Amino acid sequence: MTTDMSTRDLAIAVDLKDPDLYVDAMPYAGGLAVGTRRGQAFIYHLGSFESFRTGYARLPERGVGVAILCDRSDALPLRRIDEMLDIVEPGYLE
Repeated sequence: MTTDMSTRDLAIAVDLKDPDLYVDAMPYAGGLAVGTRRGQAFIYHLGSFESFRTGYARLPERGVGVAILCDRSDALPLRRIDEMLDIVEPGYLE
């Protein structure tokens, strides 16, 4: 883990190392969905208002995060997040 993570991010990242914490528990922590995606620790939050869609995601163990703002009601932010993560982390979608 990198040393530039905030205390809160570090606590979340440490908790995510134990996947059993989230298997049977509610995977929603203070507005953030936490767990694993594609075999990696994954923290995200999606939102919407009228015709806008937003998404924020982090791969805490890799120190990577992305955010997307969409001005269409038919946008799929999580799909776009996956596409962006595959650009910054080649092979993410494989």
